[in-house]
Amino acid sequence: MNPWPVVKHLFDFYDGFPDIKMENLSEGQILLVFDTLVSFCEPNHDPKVWSLERRKNALINEIIHPEREFGEGRFECFSHPLTGLRVGGVELFDVDVWAEDDVLALDYEPGDDWDECRVFALFKLLYQLQQQIPGVCFTHSYEGGSDPNPEFAKAFKAFCSGTKN
Repeated sequence: MNPWPVVKHLFDFYDGFPDIKMENLSEGQILLVFDTLVSFCEPNHDPKVWSLERRKNALINEIIHPEREFGEGRFECFSHPLTGLRVGGVELFDVDVWAEDDVLALDYEPGDDWDECRVFALFKLLYQLQQQIPGVCFTHSYEGGSDPNPEFAKAFKAFCSGTKN
């Protein structure tokens, strides 16, 4: 199923940075998702984490394995910009991946450059993550919103049912 007609309105108008969330993940699952995402791109040069020990932001590039330190509880939250995210030869726009407690989310900036091809590639990426962590659910909500957009879940479910391994 082509998700574009159903979710186009979630990608074409800038009104903050929407979140695509994966909830109820274990620390190991958060690390697995993070490592998978990084394998598709190159990290940005100035990402930061909130250090509980230092009580301030710390630059991620000064920490050898920030995602593991997050998993060990050394950081309250973890935010990491990813650039050059490519799926099947299609480059997605910069995405911020953040983790807090048992949630990992992808923040993206909607705009005119999102199109059918890029949304299809994004859904392929989400599908691959779902194959790694069976049972993971993806929700979409606007920045700061807690009400998920039902169109996104419906489109992703239909996309997955039509995707062959």
